[in-house]
Amino acid sequence: MFCSFVFFLTNNISAISSTQILKERLSKISNFYVKFTQNVTDQEGNSFQKSNGEIWLEFPNKFKWHVLLPEESFIISTGKEIWFYEPNIKQASVSFLKKIFKNFSLLSFYRKSNLADYVINQNRNTFIIHSNKRIYNNIKELKINILPSGKITDVTISENDGLCTKYHFYDYQYNIIFNNQFKFLPPKDTMIDDQRY
Repeated sequence: MFCSFVFFLTNNISAISSTQILKERLSKISNFYVKFTQNVTDQEGNSFQKSNGEIWLEFPNKFKWHVLLPEESFIISTGKEIWFYEPNIKQASVSFLKKIFKNFSLLSFYRKSNLADYVINQNRNTFIIHSNKRIYNNIKELKINILPSGKITDVTISENDGLCTKYHFYDYQYNIIFNNQFKFLPPKDTMIDDQRY
């Protein structure tokens, strides 16, 4: 899902500085609502999947990801559990959040103990991140474009198999109160795959 990573840090001081700057920018916004477009490309750069939707996010670990097109789906984190729901086929699965995102995620930067697990390089408003721990999942690199105000405009995820996923965010609403966006109650006729136990 996310593109090739070519920047490698050679100076430990710059790594610490880039990490601090990124954390400072991320901390400026406690929550937001945003619309997004997604484009997935293969190893040759050919686009084979596009989608759009909306996101509600509340740091450090609550979010609702709603894909509108081409087919509606939801990913909802309650803070402890994460739900995947496809209304068209009436199927849902649930797992503990820490099992899904324990390795490599934007939200994990809020845990100071994780900082040594990442190499971070900065080029103006773009931060290029990868994990020092190769046992982690298929993600090779995470590239975030984040303004000094804390506004994230673009995210690119590069996978080890060459797939690249690019997200563009627009129509932001900042630091607002969300009413029940991070709760999920499956409809009665939903088939549920419970992976919590």
